[in-house]
Amino acid sequence: MALYTGRERYANDNRRTQQRADNNRRNVDNRLQAMFLEKKKTMRDNKTKMEKFINAMPEGFDAQILPEKYKPGLDKFLKEGKRKYADAAMQIGNYEVGSDDYLFFKEQMDNVSNAFKSAKAQVDLFGGNKKDLGIDLSSGNFSKGNNTGEMGLLTDVYTDQYDMMFNENGTLAFKDGDGNITQFSDLPDYFNKDYKTGDAIQKMAADIYKSGQPFNPATKMMHRNKLQSMVEQGGIETLYSLANDDFFNMNGLGIPDEVLKNPERRDEVEDMVIDQYLNVLEQQAASGSVYNKKKKGSGSGSGSENTGAPSFAGWMQKNESNPQLTVSEWQNNVFAGTDLQIVELGEGSYGIFDIAKNKGYASTSSGKSRDQLMELMNFEWTGSDLTMPAMEGIVKRLYSNGKLK
Repeated sequence: MALYTGRERYANDNRRTQQRADNNRRNVDNRLQAMFLEKKKTMRDNKTKMEKFINAMPEGFDAQILPEKYKPGLDKFLKEGKRKYADAAMQIGNYEVGSDDYLFFKEQMDNVSNAFKSAKAQVDLFGGNKKDLGIDLSSGNFSKGNNTGEMGLLTDVYTDQYDMMFNENGTLAFKDGDGNITQFSDLPDYFNKDYKTGDAIQKMAADIYKSGQPFNPATKMMHRNKLQSMVEQGGIETLYSLANDDFFNMNGLGIPDEVLKNPERRDEVEDMVIDQYLNVLEQQAASGSVYNKKKKGSGSGSGSENTGAPSFAGWMQKNESNPQLTVSEWQNNVFAGTDLQIVELGEGSYGIFDIAKNKGYASTSSGKSRDQLMELMNFEWTGSDLTMPAMEGIVKRLYSNGKLK
C-alpha cells in the first residue's frame, strides 16, 4: 500500500473538492439552462396563442347598403370591438387553457365575434327591408289595413329620418329627434294587399254576373260560405285587407279602426266584411239576371243605335229631383244588362266603363296605384255628381250609341 505524504494528501483533497464544486456548478448551470429554455418555450407558446387569437379577430364587414350618415357609427362600433378583442387576446396567453381566467378572456373575444356577426346580419336585413318597403310604398302594394302610426314609424326609419345606433352586442336601434329609442327587432311588420283573395272575389262576381241567375237562399248561403272560408284561410291580414283596400270600393268598406281592430269584436267584424261582399255578389247576380232577360227578349246584343223610349225612362223621370242617387241604383236600374259598369273611384268621384273594352284590367291592376289604375281604364265618363241633371246627358249619349237599352 502506497503511502502519501502530507503534501500529496492535501493535493488530492483539493482535487476532489474542486471536482465537487465543478459538478455543482454544472448542475446549477444545467438547471438554469433548463429553466431558461422552459421560460422561452412558454413565451413562444404564449406568443403563438396570442397570434392565433389575433389572426382570428373578426375583420368587420363592408356595409355599402348603409347611407353615409350611418357609417361613422358603424366604424366606431367596429373599432371599439376590435380593441376589446385585441386586449383580451393579449391577456389570454398568460393563463392555462381551461382555467377561469382563460375562459373569461375567451368569452370576451367570443362576444366581440358574435356582436360583429349580429350587426352584419341586421344591417343586411335592414337593407333588404328598406328596398322592399320602398317598392311596396311606391307601387301601392301595401295594404291600407296597416296601422297608420306603425307605417309612419317604418317610413321614418327606412327613409333615414332617425339616427342609427349600434349596441355593444351588435343589435341595431334607432333614435328619433326626441331621444326615443326603438330597437330594430321591435319594429312592426306590415302586410300588402291580399290580391289573391281580392282577385278571387272579383272573378266570383264576374262568373255570377255571366250566369244570369239571381241568388236564391241556397246559392246565397253557398257564396257566403265561400267568402267565410277565404277570410278564415287568409287570417287577420286578409280580413283587414278586404275591409280597407279598394277591390270593389276605392275607400274600402268604411269600418272604423276602433271596431275593425278590436279583438273582442273579431267575429262581428268578419260578419260585417262578409255581408258587404256578399251584398256585392248579390247585386251582380241581380244585374246579370236583368241582362239575361233583356238579351233573351231582344234577341240581339248591344252595339246598334237605339230609337224610341228606353226601358229605364220611367225610373229616370221618377228620380228627376232625387239628390241622393247611388252607384248601385244607377247600376241596377240603368246599366244592368249591359257591358257598362258604374263604379266609385274614391275621393268623391265616379266612373262608367265598358267591361268589354277592359277585359285585361283585372290581370294588369295588381300592384298599381290609383292614378295608374285610372290610366289603365277606358272610361266612358268620369265625374263627381250622380244626380239626374248631371247624368242625363251621358245616359242619352250612351243610349243613342246602342250601349244602353
